[in-house]
Amino acid sequence: MHAVIKINYAWENPKDVNKLIQPKHREVLHKTALEQIANDVNKGKTNGRLTDKVKLTKEDGDGVEYNGWWDSKLIKKVGL
Repeated sequence: MHAVIKINYAWENPKDVNKLIQPKHREVLHKTALEQIANDVNKGKTNGRLTDKVKLTKEDGDGVEYNGWWDSKLIKKVGL
């Protein structure tokens, strides 16, 4: 049995006019996305929302809130 599944995800900063992600937060958000997607996939979901509040330095105040989404698509299945 073999399957190829493509997973897309995206984050945005709703409080930034351009919805930009701060470069120093990218790695944290990537890890959060993988954890939240794995949790949702284990529940049988094929798409969902992402949320995180990142505070790495004093500049981040109480934390920078990010929202996002993810989805998946079955690309190829063999022997299923």
